[in-house]
Amino acid sequence: GTVCVVGKMRDLILQLSKSSIYSTKPINLTMY
Repeated sequence: GTVCVVGKMRDLILQLSKSSIYSTKPINLTMY
């Protein structure tokens, strides 16, 4: 179902955001 897809997308976004916090400046994250 779409709910499962949204959950997976949310997990991927969280993982990318966490990895980007360590790899890039936090200022870039505030834009989103």
